[in-house]
Amino acid sequence: MANEATKRGLLYHIPGQQNASPEVVKAAFPHLDKPGQVNACHAGPSGQSGVIFSPTGKVFPNYKPEEQEWRCCEGGKTWIGWPKDGQPKPEDLARKKQIEGAYIELQDGNKWLIPRMKLFPFVYAFDETGAKVRSIAPAYADLYRRCESMFERYCTPEEVIDWDDILALVAAALSINYTIAECEVVALQLIGDSELFDAFKVMVSLDQWDAAKAAKVEAEKKT
Repeated sequence: MANEATKRGLLYHIPGQQNASPEVVKAAFPHLDKPGQVNACHAGPSGQSGVIFSPTGKVFPNYKPEEQEWRCCEGGKTWIGWPKDGQPKPEDLARKKQIEGAYIELQDGNKWLIPRMKLFPFVYAFDETGAKVRSIAPAYADLYRRCESMFERYCTPEEVIDWDDILALVAAALSINYTIAECEVVALQLIGDSELFDAFKVMVSLDQWDAAKAAKVEAEKKT
């Protein structure tokens, strides 16, 4: 019998597909680099034929409903599953290169590394005028811009914040350090309201500001 570590992992099902080429996988799951192990199925969790694949290869890509949990995503366009006794942990999905930040305990009881946007890598480039500038690396520029915009809204009392917008940001941040995106975050039920805002505070470093403010208050009490 395989040990627990080898049984943990995610499975993916794309109905109607005859193969899981890198192009097909990228179109359905842009955050995944490769399909890993692939297996055709005559009737997957969707009830249709298609493919099931296991990016890490730790879980064999077949359909055993009595042994697996499956979640329908994007109105049935894709499905995400895992063994009932092998829901993946952060270490199973961690990317080799991660951006530092702070660990937040999510709904699964595990601690996940949330990156700080101030630690995103910078590059030196020329702007539209030909002047040399230091700017966020292109791969992170869009998320950085979205975080800045959300932070401005977050700090505006009369602004109504849509939780779905922050969820998208937090999921994108997790995708930097782990091979998951919003679909996996929701399927695995990793985020609740508390974790959502705790993670966003880490992204924009409000947690450090809160900690510094609390330390200052405690220091003043002692004087």
